[in-house]
Amino acid sequence: MANIGLRVRGSLVRPSVELRSLVANNNYVTQISERLAIQLGLMANSHDVYVSPGLGGGGPFQLKWRISTFPMIIAGLPDAVKHKSYSVYPIINTSDAFYEMILGMDCFDQSYDILNYSINDREGYRRGMTASSGPGHVAGGHYMGHNMILTPYAEIPIVDEYLEFPVRGSRAVSRIAFNRVTRQLVAVYTSSDAVYCYDQLSQPLQQQIEDGAASVDDIMTAVKEACAEQTIASFPADTVLIKPENAIVPE
Repeated sequence: MANIGLRVRGSLVRPSVELRSLVANNNYVTQISERLAIQLGLMANSHDVYVSPGLGGGGPFQLKWRISTFPMIIAGLPDAVKHKSYSVYPIINTSDAFYEMILGMDCFDQSYDILNYSINDREGYRRGMTASSGPGHVAGGHYMGHNMILTPYAEIPIVDEYLEFPVRGSRAVSRIAFNRVTRQLVAVYTSSDAVYCYDQLSQPLQQQIEDGAASVDDIMTAVKEACAEQTIASFPADTVLIKPENAIVPE
């Protein structure tokens, strides 16, 4: 691991922030603290998402954090870095994060300039430049944060909550969510503002949803044929946005 000085910006109505970020090439997505997300105006544009420790995490367990649906712009990089700005959608550590920011592979995939520069930045180490730790910093303390990845859908705990799937490519459905405990599906169609509810989906239909083996429109056609349709007052307020291929933002 290494660290690098940079400037980050979220919402255009908030000023940019200069900080020293940790660089972790095993982090699948860039991670920021809740404090920084609030300062950049990203908390208001975020939703729940499950993350897991990934490589070296010490076992299969998941944490529900948040993920920004508004891009964070990374800039203010040293002259040695050829690409001067990067756009990422960071996960937000909603507990008392140790570091304000940890750069991940979503940034390096755009260019390895940052990773190569930070690893070779021996001058930074000699000057004692360290990443910006938050107010929860405890010297020698253990914390969650390294090697974070988005959790595959199959590994999400079975809890009583609605998991919402982005409706990529659907002409008929604007929102769809599924509860793995109650086996209840709710949907909103593009042709109406009404919210429709379908109870007790069959195991094959549930498996299709979990496997992502069929399109949303095909699933909804099968659901409407097999289940009684009723309307409810509103779409579930708190959903966890997810899909099998771990998309970061709705498409």
